[in-house]
Amino acid sequence: MSSRILIFCIFFHFSLQARQSFEFTAGENVQVLSDKAYRKSIENRFEAVGNVIITQGSNSIYGEKATLSFQTGETEVVGNVRFVGDQMTMYGSRLLYNFNSQKLDVYNARILSDNYVVLGKQLSRLGPKEIYGVDAEYTTCRDCPESWSVFGKEVRITVGEYVRIKHAYIKVKGVIVMYVPYIILPIKKNRETGLLFPSFGLNLDEGARFQQPFFWAINQQADLTFTPSYFGNRGYGSQVEFRHTPRDGLWYQVDGLFTNDGIYLPGKEDREVSGSKEFRYLGLWEHHYFSGLDFNHHFTYNNNRDFDFIRDYQFFANDKILGPDTGLESFFELRKDLFYLGVEGGFRENQLFRESRDFDGRYVQVLPKFSIGLNPIQLIQSKIPGFNKITLGGDFDYTVFKQNNIEEGQFIRNARRLNAVPFLQWNFGQMGPVSAMTTAKLDYQYYDFPYLNNNNWFRKSGLIYETEFSLVLDKIFGLAYEKDIPSEYIKQDLKEEKKRKLDFKKGDLIGDLPTVGGVNKETFKVIHNSYRHRQNFKLKHIFLSDQNTAGNSRFFNQIQNDNGQFDPTDTIRSREFLANNETSKTTLPLNNTLELQWNNSLIKKSSRNSDLLSDNNTLRDNFSYSPIGYFNVSQGYDFYRKTDSLGRELSLDEKLTRLFIDTGFNLNRTSLSFQEYYFYDSREHISRVAVNQSFDRGSLGAALRYNSFRVPVDKFLSTNGNIRLSDLFTVQAAWEYDLETKRSNQSRYGVLYSPYNNCWQLQLDFLKTIAEKRFSFNFLINFNDNNFMGLQQQ
Repeated sequence: MSSRILIFCIFFHFSLQARQSFEFTAGENVQVLSDKAYRKSIENRFEAVGNVIITQGSNSIYGEKATLSFQTGETEVVGNVRFVGDQMTMYGSRLLYNFNSQKLDVYNARILSDNYVVLGKQLSRLGPKEIYGVDAEYTTCRDCPESWSVFGKEVRITVGEYVRIKHAYIKVKGVIVMYVPYIILPIKKNRETGLLFPSFGLNLDEGARFQQPFFWAINQQADLTFTPSYFGNRGYGSQVEFRHTPRDGLWYQVDGLFTNDGIYLPGKEDREVSGSKEFRYLGLWEHHYFSGLDFNHHFTYNNNRDFDFIRDYQFFANDKILGPDTGLESFFELRKDLFYLGVEGGFRENQLFRESRDFDGRYVQVLPKFSIGLNPIQLIQSKIPGFNKITLGGDFDYTVFKQNNIEEGQFIRNARRLNAVPFLQWNFGQMGPVSAMTTAKLDYQYYDFPYLNNNNWFRKSGLIYETEFSLVLDKIFGLAYEKDIPSEYIKQDLKEEKKRKLDFKKGDLIGDLPTVGGVNKETFKVIHNSYRHRQNFKLKHIFLSDQNTAGNSRFFNQIQNDNGQFDPTDTIRSREFLANNETSKTTLPLNNTLELQWNNSLIKKSSRNSDLLSDNNTLRDNFSYSPIGYFNVSQGYDFYRKTDSLGRELSLDEKLTRLFIDTGFNLNRTSLSFQEYYFYDSREHISRVAVNQSFDRGSLGAALRYNSFRVPVDKFLSTNGNIRLSDLFTVQAAWEYDLETKRSNQSRYGVLYSPYNNCWQLQLDFLKTIAEKRFSFNFLINFNDNNFMGLQQQ
């Protein structure tokens, strides 16, 4: 009688039966299942043949033949062997396993885990979580190991943590593309000390760039990245980044790039090798602290050897220097329910200075600015008509403007300013679709000039009244719902019409077409959307009482000029709409202006899938909303201006303020936005238009920016798009063109290669600007979290 299953056990003696169990050491229970089993008493060995399954705890071994030694606990399994553990599965042609030490050796092995694959000539499990491999390859592509992999002479795997590879060769499609002496790849998300992927770049004027970062995980709160670098003709350098989080709510970071530049000399414009070395750097310090939701503090400091550094090392500086100045900047803020307190200031260097290494002492610093904000306080809230709500609030600040080298020339540049803007808002309430409210706001500024001996103060103030009437009209079209309807209630045209046959030329078809029957679906899903069109008519009146000014007449004349102001707060409110900056110019005159607004919006309401609660009832508002289009118009009329600067009486149309039109739509795959400011008196325009269209294989977009007030005229056209030529290749392009100067400011062209296996992507780009031409590539790998991680190279 043959037995399919054999179970045996060893205590202190052994006897062979149809099903037996044995034990090597206390607690090490082993079970063996096979087609046949033999015992060699002399050698104290046991052999199992045919569909062998060996289990020990949560581990299982499969193979065609197994030989076990009772004395040593060693087992050899051959023939399509497989080891299945808690965290991995190993395949191979031959397997050696010791039940006492649980040491495992697999030859011609392959490891399959949830997020990676390892192939090796020999893979050994040295401990519960330690695997050692010889001549092995690592990849995250489970079904496509030849797509990309890392081959190493020695591979050590810490299960659930890292793969460490010595003498690593990075292979793409079986072709070696890079050698790395030592590399660590994460199979968990914690940090680990080791070499990171190197960075490459190619500038046509300066040569190739190579950087090899080394990452040091100091502890759970701190790490350091040191990057030796070679910058082509510019020479050698290094980059250092240190990050530390000493406690919850506090972090700081130090970053810097240092070079001995072989091209740069102060005042030198070409990119030829200079024959000497210039030490150059850009260093940054940044920290942030917060306590709960009330208190925040931030500090940044950046310093460079010369202002040209940012132009020459854009790959490093672009995302670190965000404005036209560098230096120190900080703020503190405290927010409470009733008020806000803030302090900010800094000591900055002007980059737009003729000497690249000199400090512009005339640059005006903010040292410091104290701010207090009073959140709106409800004085009255009732249901009495006309007294629905009355609130009080305001913003106040005190700012010190100071030059490093005092130079009171054409303009006064050193001052202390007190700015106070309290307001009272009265909401009259709502009657049907009509609502009304009014606001009274005091605009007050006082200036003190500490470096003037006489007439060292200035004051300006004014009251601004703003009254608004609003009419809201809504129109809803349709009802949004989703419903399953039985098929018998749906009219089947195929059943009512006569079945037709198509005529074919002789020889085109053999036999007849099969008759089309009815629809077999039991239910049909019917989806309906609804649309809401909202019109909001607003009539607003803005009135500025006579603005009072007193004090230094020189400063009064200075702030009439945009270049003479510290910031827009200094503007004379009655002339704010005449300022050259775009923000002020597009505002309405405050003296005595009536504005009419017509705002339209179209919103689609769609039923979402049922979201069942515990009581099997759906949510009351189980819908999604998406904007379809909008159209807004604003036009004002200036009652204050009677004559122009020459004394000529203004006509009716000349008293019209700027016309503002804002419209757009988002329909399926097409979106359009358009903004237009038109100024009747000067016939000038400020316009923006953008359009985007997506397709099955890509998208196209274009934008136009126009401002006729600027000299030269701001007239820029930009386009961008991408087209998927095939499932493998996608081309991308972006272009910005100055229509006024007829010059291309920037163009970028790229190709993205995405293999079918979804394991990695390769992005190639070419960037051309007024200052440089640069090639870059980005190699994106689908790591174990099933997400692409880019290794940007420029």
